[in-house]
Amino acid sequence: MSAPAPVTVSRAHPQRWLILGVICLAQLTVLLDNTVLNVAIPSLTRELGAATSDIQWMINAYSLVQSGLLLTAGSAADRYGRKKLLMAGLALFGVGSLVAGLATTSEQLIAARAGMGVGGALLITTTLAVVVQIFDDSERVKAIGLWSTVNSLGFAVGPLLGGVLLDHFWWGAIFLVNIPVAAIGLVAVLALVPESKNPQGDR
Repeated sequence: MSAPAPVTVSRAHPQRWLILGVICLAQLTVLLDNTVLNVAIPSLTRELGAATSDIQWMINAYSLVQSGLLLTAGSAADRYGRKKLLMAGLALFGVGSLVAGLATTSEQLIAARAGMGVGGALLITTTLAVVVQIFDDSERVKAIGLWSTVNSLGFAVGPLLGGVLLDHFWWGAIFLVNIPVAAIGLVAVLALVPESKNPQGDR
């Protein structure tokens, strides 16, 4: 009789809940940016002289690029490493937010939003993969549930957060507030998250 195949046990990362908190915060900012710009339309029209078509591109460039790259981003993360692509996503999202916050023309803001969309696509695909990686079977469902709750919250809270920021600051603040979150996320991912790959692409 042949010996039974060894059973592979998924081991939880010792700092898994801290990692989850950091990546959920980063994920929240990505999802907030799908709706946060809506309340700034009057300010953008007035201060950038944006036409109606410009406003539509400012709003849609982010979500179109993000959704269009999700499959490609997921495959790239499997092939080249989820940690690397998560860090790249945070960096792109942070730089895009900086450019968007300091934009002086409609064209600059549209381009910055598209760049943020690339970073957002990388973040959405890699954060879930990291959650699956760092939690064992007994906690994984709970962790994914928290991750999913953050996703739902992000879309709903965007206009509210945008309104609060616009009450106290100029429109660029709705983008610049992302930068410290991206920076904290980069440091935390670099220090805490283990690298993983799946070159075969079995997702």
